[in-house]
Amino acid sequence: GGSETQLGSDSLMRLLYQKSIQDLDFEHIILEVALEHVVKKFRRHLQIIQPALEMLLQQIEQNPETSGLKRLLAIKKSVAEFEQNVEHVSKVTRNLLADDDDMRSLYLSQGDRQGQQEGVELLLGSYLADLEEIEADIKIFIDMIEDTDQFISAHLDSVRNEIIKLSLFTEVGGLIMGFGAVVSGIFGMNLDNRINE
Repeated sequence: GGSETQLGSDSLMRLLYQKSIQDLDFEHIILEVALEHVVKKFRRHLQIIQPALEMLLQQIEQNPETSGLKRLLAIKKSVAEFEQNVEHVSKVTRNLLADDDDMRSLYLSQGDRQGQQEGVELLLGSYLADLEEIEADIKIFIDMIEDTDQFISAHLDSVRNEIIKLSLFTEVGGLIMGFGAVVSGIFGMNLDNRINE
């Protein structure tokens, strides 16, 4: 649905952009290479995180112990830092897109500034869509981590409740044994009382 339409529009934007690539200025090419490198780096990071995270979540679901919680916390911190990096680049790209003067000032050479701005706008819009897609994937990872975190918390609560129940039974058993010892102690004493008679 929506993501397919977005991918289609991104492909169209890149196609339109690539048709005019021979007319690009040096700084425009540098900007594209830099953005492409950043997006590739973020995508590669996602490809590394995903299998490790999925394997850890599967292990935790099969054996929800505190050691899994420690590893999950470490991955959660790593994903949060990664999300901040992606959001920072997205924010900078959005700010550039929002300011026409900033887009025009990306060019060192003079010439048709309006035409230059449109080319930069297409380029930034295309890579911004890629960054937003990566942000959406990161949010899915974070949701998966939070769901597993809740599962572990529920499991640990259940174990704690079982321990409290066992402790309560032990205390009640001790109380009953203690009461029995008091009664037998009273009847076992060598005291003169009417009960013995």
